[in-house]
Amino acid sequence: MEPQDSDDGATRPPAIIAPRQAILDTILRGVRAQEIPAATDWPAARLHFPDNDGQWKFSAVLVAIVPRSDPTILLTRRASGLKEYSSHVSFPGGRPEDIDGSVGATALREACEEILLDPGAVELVGCLPLHKTRKRNHAIFPVIGLASPAAAWQASPAEVDEIFEFPFSALLDPDLPRQYADGERAGAWYWAGQQHDIWGVTALILKSLAALAPVRPARPPHPHASPAATDMTHDADDAGFELPRRYFAAAAILIGVFMSALDSSIVNIALPTIATDLDVSAAAVI
Repeated sequence: MEPQDSDDGATRPPAIIAPRQAILDTILRGVRAQEIPAATDWPAARLHFPDNDGQWKFSAVLVAIVPRSDPTILLTRRASGLKEYSSHVSFPGGRPEDIDGSVGATALREACEEILLDPGAVELVGCLPLHKTRKRNHAIFPVIGLASPAAAWQASPAEVDEIFEFPFSALLDPDLPRQYADGERAGAWYWAGQQHDIWGVTALILKSLAALAPVRPARPPHPHASPAATDMTHDADDAGFELPRRYFAAAAILIGVFMSALDSSIVNIALPTIATDLDVSAAAVI
């Protein structure tokens, strides 16, 4: 079913939640199981960030799920006139401001500024682990939100050229997330077969979200697959920043984080991270 356009020019999703409801529910439970509340305030986030030496640039992005028959995730193509990361695909998001009381508040404010999404139309579920980049020291909170059937959005021309929806059918296809094997993007994740160029940390966050869904066996590699791309099923262990696809593996990582926290004499919440050596690339965190 196509989105519905209203008289004011905004786009609203049809009020329908159907075939993939069970998968969506599993993903949302997986987000809650991370136990990283969207209400986490920035001082707490900075205090408990591992190896925080004051050099990290914190930001939050909103991963807004639209409840359709095949749920979708809102993505943007940044304005071509921006000085940095122009025309890159990203989630709406950015750096915290003094008025932001929490990580979730930053994500909602930025989404309101960039795509005119009413903060009251989004139910915040929780956060994925921090995704940090080492080249430019970005520490990114992916804040997961569920848009209400009444949600509407519209691009703010100064910041966004296009808003589009990434379907769960693509999110959950294990053949699509791949890594570049060479060139200036070598090692970066991307989503194959898409109309838009989804890569870098944007692709990595999508991959982390997909990892919370029930595991499906990967199909054999296509005989004409590009040798420059590597299927994630074979390279996840080598990547080093893959969110586990199975809950047992996730539990092992959380236990490891907890033990590390004890060793560091951190007695409050310790925020797990997913690290990559790649540049922030497609994340809107400026």
